[in-house]
Amino acid sequence: MIAMDDSRVVGYARLSIERNVGYISQMVVEKEMRGKGIGTQLFIKLLEKAREMEVGVFLNALSYHRELRIN
Repeated sequence: MIAMDDSRVVGYARLSIERNVGYISQMVVEKEMRGKGIGTQLFIKLLEKAREMEVGVFLNALSYHRELRIN
């Protein structure tokens, strides 16, 4: 999944599926675009996609876990 600012890619994140478990990885936002909620939106969109696909998600992103209060 990518995040765009006009025609420029400013962030991306990946959801890979293995044995009915989703793994969110490689989440990156350009340095000058950080703090604008782009990473959070990418993260939320990937969680929504995993729910649509009816797979659980393995979360290895402690900072997002704490910030978004995910249990």
